[in-house]
Amino acid sequence: MEKKLKQLKETYESQIGTTFTSKDKANVYRKIQSAQDKSRFNLLNKVPKTLTVITYSLMVVLILGIASHQLELIPKVTNGGEGQTPQIKEPPIKKPIDESIKKPTTDDIEEENTQDETSETINTKMQLSSELEEIYKEYEQQKNDTLLEGLTPIDVFKLYFHAINKKDSDTIYALYIKGENFGTPSKKEYFDDLDFYESPYTEDAENDELHQVDEFTIQYPDENRAVVAWESSRGSTRTFQLIHDTDKNVWKVNWLPFQ
Repeated sequence: MEKKLKQLKETYESQIGTTFTSKDKANVYRKIQSAQDKSRFNLLNKVPKTLTVITYSLMVVLILGIASHQLELIPKVTNGGEGQTPQIKEPPIKKPIDESIKKPTTDDIEEENTQDETSETINTKMQLSSELEEIYKEYEQQKNDTLLEGLTPIDVFKLYFHAINKKDSDTIYALYIKGENFGTPSKKEYFDDLDFYESPYTEDAENDELHQVDEFTIQYPDENRAVVAWESSRGSTRTFQLIHDTDKNVWKVNWLPFQ
């Protein structure tokens, strides 16, 4: 049996060489090293490709984000259909200042204010109409300003000079506008001072001349002032001022009306 086994071993060793020489070892090591280098090379080749894909992906996302933001800045088209180009409003263009344009001066402003004043020309005589005569008689007795309601500045102007003709000091004083803002003295102060209540009678010459005038101009510097103007025989313009009493809604004679 042992002899048989020994023969079989010799036969196996003769047919299959089991000797592993140094050269065989070197070949095996070289194959292993080559396989490792190939694996490492394949890995290094894959890394740049992966980084490139990631980089391109980030660039695409960034570009899409910027494009989306720019589209939001473009105004939406409110009128019109699809495909129309949205109208982008351009900033206003500043026009150069024209140095030739003249700035308004004080004289220009005063002239403009003068032109804004309304005026009217009235052809009339100083003699009272029958209606004004009746109003004067009632006012002379009652001194009630409601009787003056509806009268124009020229009507009150005539009543005042009619009172001067009659030397009716009480009616003359009653026709003056009252109040601290107008400077009219109290009734006691007025009649205690001869210079006050006799002053209208110094205008007798003026009064006589007025009866020759048949054209008057009424100027309204504002809604509460009226100026009656006429041309005297000497060629000068005379003026007489009246004030609108806003509390009673009547025209009254300004204190010291001849200005």
